[in-house]
Amino acid sequence: MSKKMHIKPEVIQKFNWGGTTKQWEEEAGKLSNQLETIETVSRILDKQDECDKK
Repeated sequence: MSKKMHIKPEVIQKFNWGGTTKQWEEEAGKLSNQLETIETVSRILDKQDECDKK
């Protein structure tokens, strides 16, 4: 079962490759939150697609 993701490249924040461990942890937290948001939006769009097909 393949899962399609409805994401735009500009939505994904570029990772900051420099900095301290604390900055890396903060950046990882932000990226994790973005991923959760993207997955939630993708589920909503999938449900809308299913409703549109009916």
